Amino acid sequence: GVLLYYINAAGSDYIAIELREGIPWFFFDAGSGPAAIQPDLMWQDVTFNDGEWHSVTASQISRAGSISVDGTYAGSGESAGSSQVISSRQVLYVGGIPQGVPRSSTLGLGDPTTTLSGGSYAGCLYRLTLNGGVLDFESGTDLLVGGLMAAPTDIPGCPVRIEPGLSFLGGGFLSYPPDTLHTSSFSWGFDLRTTHSQG
Repeated sequence: GVLLYYINAAGSDYIAIELREGIPWFFFDAGSGPAAIQPDLMWQDVTFNDGEWHSVTASQISRAGSISVDGTYAGSGESAGSSQVISSRQVLYVGGIPQGVPRSSTLGLGDPTTTLSGGSYAGCLYRLTLNGGVLDFESGTDLLVGGLMAAPTDIPGCPVRIEPGLSFLGGGFLSYPPDTLHTSSFSWGFDLRTTHSQG
């Protein structure tokens, strides 16, 4: 299940967070080779699709990337090659990828480790942040729910009392306009709650 996805127009640079077998993975490619990073579960049989809230943070600076879940399970790695800057100002997708959008960077094509399933996420997202600033779900440009375009206020929010989140029913996405990403280093954060292992 795709939680977050960005790819530039050339298909050379991308950033993604995908839920695989109940574990969030972080992927990125600055144009010379992809990285695939998962949190170190410390030999524990842990998954995060238990219906409870879990906090996920991922960051990328130059060729280095890291992901952390609940501040306890963390992993880090580097992308291949020498490129260090991910080009920005393309559409950012949350919760899924529209038809026709590539599932990997050009250099990652054919590599099952770095090619996304493209499946839509089914669960809740809450408090999405980019470089420390909250991305309001209301500022998204397109929301596809069950094959129909809708406004974020047209679907039920996540069942939390603090503030509303965004529910994904397994067949949609939220997109943000191209000017959402305007730096070359990224730090993402969000809370998720789901019972699905793949999306």
